[in-house]
Amino acid sequence: MSVTLVCGGSGFIGRWVCEAVRSQPETELVGVGLGPKPDGFNDRWLEVDLLDGGRNVSHELREIAPATVVNCTGSIHGSAL
Repeated sequence: MSVTLVCGGSGFIGRWVCEAVRSQPETELVGVGLGPKPDGFNDRWLEVDLLDGGRNVSHELREIAPATVVNCTGSIHGSAL
């Protein structure tokens, strides 16, 4: 089974992308967002700020090992470094 990670999965576009991913056979969906798991989101959810240096995002990504990453986040400010 392949894993698809959707960043911004609770946003306007991200919700539609998650719906499309769910329809794919043999695909596990992992949503990523700033806040807690949205109501009605029954798939795995990762609450993380991708720009927050205090959380080990690379460790989370290695653990999930997504085959596909879809970025549906909006405009961001700051630096990922």
